[in-house]
Order: sequence, then C-alpha cells, then structure tokens
Amino acid sequence: MSVRPSVPLVDVRAARLAQATTAVLVIAAAVLRSPALLLLPLAHCAASALLGRRGNLPVVAFDALLRPRLGEARLEDARPPRVASAVGAALLAAAVLALAAGQAAPAWSLALLVGSLALLAAATGFCLGCWIYRLAAPLRGVRPGSPRHIDLAEIGAPASDGLVVEFTHPLCSSAPAGRSSRWTSPRGPTSPASTAWRSSRSPTPSARTERSSGACAGSRRAGR
Repeated sequence: MSVRPSVPLVDVRAARLAQATTAVLVIAAAVLRSPALLLLPLAHCAASALLGRRGNLPVVAFDALLRPRLGEARLEDARPPRVASAVGAALLAAAVLALAAGQAAPAWSLALLVGSLALLAAATGFCLGCWIYRLAAPLRGVRPGSPRHIDLAEIGAPASDGLVVEFTHPLCSSAPAGRSSRWTSPRGPTSPASTAWRSSRSPTPSARTERSSGACAGSRRAGR
C-alpha cells in the first residue's frame, strides 16, 4: 500500500530555475533602473509564496516541458523555498515602496540583495531563506532523530505481528534518494495504536510489507 506524501516536494532543478529567474529579473531591473520591471520579480516571489508550486511559473514550466525530457532527479522539500520566496517578496515590496517614496539608493540596495541571494542559491544551492526555515524547525516542534514508535493508524496499516513498514519518501533521514528504510515489528503482543520497530535491511519471509511514502513526519511525531 502507498501513502500519498504529506510533504510537498519540488525537483531541485526546478527550484534552481525559479531562483535564477528571480535573480535575472531583479538584476535586469537594477541595471535598467526600471521600477516597473521590478514588479515582475515581486509578483513572481509573491505568487510562489502564496500559492506554492502552483504559483511558481518557472517550476510549472519545468515540470511540464523539461522534466519529461530530462528524466527524474533528486527531490527536496518545497516548503523552505516557499518561505524564501516570501522573504524575497517582502524585501522587494519594501524596495518598491522606497522607490515610490523617492529613496532610490536604499530601494535598489534591497533589490540587489534579493537578486544576489537568488543568484547564489541558483548557482550553489545555498538558500538563505531555506536555511532560516530549517534553523527555526525546533520552534515548530521538529526534532532530528529516528522513529522509535509508529502510529499504525496514521499510515493506514493494521496492527499486527510480522508487519514491515518500508519508508520510501525522499525526505526520510533514514532513506536517502534511491534507497529506502524498512522497519519490522517485533513478534509478540502489540498495542493497537502504536508499536516499537527495529530497523531491517529486508523483511522476513513471513512478514507483510506496507510501503509508505509520506509517513516520516508522522512517525517521528508519534515517537516523541
């Protein structure tokens, strides 16, 4: 059985394309000293922040036109880039307001800051907004670690002995891209709501396998 991922994902190449688009638009507006052109990256960042992938035109175009030709690649969490877009939109909005108030120097400084950070992210993969998102993870109750208890109801699996849960979600810390992590229930009585698990390279012959692509976050919550 497969569980739909609860975490939105984005192709890393599409994310870099979106960041490069922001950088090109901002730098072009700064070079031309065009306040009207600066509205384009502002609209791009605002739509990406508000609507996620649906509002990110470079990502939509990449998924529709390029990804089928280039093939699959590593996926990453789409939430940090979305937060970075919100930060970029806020700074660009401040730049537009500063231009409207006649403060050209601070306005273009803010715009170039956004353009530089977007260019850095597109070229190297280092995203300041994404880093801030992950740094604030403990404030949202997210903790690193491996799941010790799994809520079987949360992943849609019945409580039973000899059950193997295989995590295939690319964001699982125990399952890097292209690999998976298996957790096998121990023999003996188990709780109907949750159970303890041990890591296993392959399931035992008598064990049933439940494939889950979106249960990592829930498992860790249940294990705390």
